[in-house]
Amino acid sequence: MKRLPLVAALILASTTLPRIVRAQAPQRADRPAEAAAPAPAHELRVAAACNASDILTPGAGLQVRSNDSLLIPKRIASRSYLRAEVVGNQAFLYKENVPRFVVFNVPKSAQVISIEAPGCFPQVTTLRPHGEETSNTVDADLEAKSWMARGATGSPDGFTLRIGPAWSSLPARLKSWRWESTDSGAGSFSASDEYVLQGFLSLGLASRHFTFDLDFQMGKSDVSGIEQGGYASGSRAAKAELTSIGLATRFGVRVPLHAVALSAGSGVGFTTSRISLPPNAGSLMEKHVEEKGAHVPLWAQVDLKFSCHFGVSGTLIHTASPSNLVADTFVASLLVQPSAACSTRPGIRWW
Repeated sequence: MKRLPLVAALILASTTLPRIVRAQAPQRADRPAEAAAPAPAHELRVAAACNASDILTPGAGLQVRSNDSLLIPKRIASRSYLRAEVVGNQAFLYKENVPRFVVFNVPKSAQVISIEAPGCFPQVTTLRPHGEETSNTVDADLEAKSWMARGATGSPDGFTLRIGPAWSSLPARLKSWRWESTDSGAGSFSASDEYVLQGFLSLGLASRHFTFDLDFQMGKSDVSGIEQGGYASGSRAAKAELTSIGLATRFGVRVPLHAVALSAGSGVGFTTSRISLPPNAGSLMEKHVEEKGAHVPLWAQVDLKFSCHFGVSGTLIHTASPSNLVADTFVASLLVQPSAACSTRPGIRWW
């Protein structure tokens, strides 16, 4: 009976001693430490533009840094538009996705955010999530590093309107012409006026480096000249009436220079013109000649904008071919060309 306490003591020691040793033994260096709990995720939405109305995406060079660490974009949120396009005799509908903002995941804590893009000065701001917020959206208007792109002509929204007078030279076929008449025989007319005044209207689309315009030109004016032949002998002063209608598309490259933009290119057009002499002492019948056909314009243009949306424009158009329609036209027009990027100051807005 005296050996029972000794047995009980040995059993108790065998069960408690390993626990004490394990508790006091240091952890092995190669044993992985338990991972810390991750910080709550927060969604940062970035809508950035650089002197333009288009939202920048990572494909266009957008970079966002949090405390100097480059963030990986999670997704691009877009807005869908239904577009129509006519090709030949068929019309097609298609969906176009326009970016609204780029989404990044960041820790839900105060941090310095830097928004960068090629050719633009970065914008730096501080993100401070509050309460139960799960996302923050930042509008960042970056400023272009190029002085030429920062002005009123740097980033037009697209729509362009030009309206004003046009001075056009007479093609050789309309400046000097002959006729045959049964009542008065042969005769001729030679214009002394070199240019005629017409009206000019142009609707177009313009980006920073490309322009496309649809021109409409029309005029009806008197042309002074000398008429010969007919009933009356010798030459005499006469006035002919010229009616002309032209339609052309112009496309070309554009170079913005702050408040000035230079552009040049070519195109294709169609013109119809009619010049006529009313009945007079030389003939009892009207005499006329017509010219119409397609032509290729070569053009150069200067835009000067005195505000973000308005300015003046000078356009020189040379009709290169065919030879019977060769003419020069100078247009002085009022320019309407909205530019939201010009009227928006660089900065950061949270919402």
